[in-house]
Amino acid sequence: RQGEWSRARALIEEAREISEGALQASNAIYMESALELRLGRVERALELAAEQFEFNRQVLAPVDQVFSYYVPVTQFNIMLDRLDDAEAMLGEAYEAISAPLNQFLSFIEVVLRARQHRFEQAEGALQEGVEAIERFKADYLSFQIFLASAEIEREKGNYSAAADHFQDALTGALRSPVDIGMANGISLLFGACAQMHVKAGETELAAAVLDRAFARDAAEPNLWVARAMLQEANGNPRMALASVNYALAIWADADPDYLDYREALALNERLTAAAD
Repeated sequence: RQGEWSRARALIEEAREISEGALQASNAIYMESALELRLGRVERALELAAEQFEFNRQVLAPVDQVFSYYVPVTQFNIMLDRLDDAEAMLGEAYEAISAPLNQFLSFIEVVLRARQHRFEQAEGALQEGVEAIERFKADYLSFQIFLASAEIEREKGNYSAAADHFQDALTGALRSPVDIGMANGISLLFGACAQMHVKAGETELAAAVLDRAFARDAAEPNLWVARAMLQEANGNPRMALASVNYALAIWADADPDYLDYREALALNERLTAAAD
């Protein structure tokens, strides 16, 4: 969270070298994946997911193996705007997990269907997820309901509603005893929430979200993009340009297809043109 990337990479390499057994090796790879995602290197995260899967097969139950691989890999493909690949991964996951446990895959399906603008199917998948939580009394996963709802509203352009759902997802995720399911997930949630508030014209709410977010993690590029959006909305284009450039500096080696990176580049170009 402090932006010391070289130091972080060295520590991860050391952790991988001294790992004893599959579980420690898997944990070290997870940390490396978190770093690569922070730097916008989603392709590398995909490679690491495959490597981690081989270790997880040795220590996790079959169902957990599937969830720990297919859910993040589907998400990574969505982040790269490779919706056909995400569809294929999701299909394999549904084949690998029998009902009713496969209902928990509905939450990542919501994200994919929302990105495809297949909103009726997204709503149906959301209901499947709600039923799964009720069936298995998994209240600690209820934040996934809000997160999925936020994805639908965001793609529909209902930014205020999306921000409210992201806020509820944050509240639930921070209280939940389980991991959100993706490296850097909490910081990404803060960033998405703030960006939705800005797009809805709710700048004071966006500022409050960013104050909380930067207090816990000042090295997430998406937070700097959200700050740039807020500064632009508040009439401070030069400060906004500095903020988005900070994000792009972190993303210096980001994958060209990474959607968040592309959006940051577009914001940089708009702000640069306005400053000329």
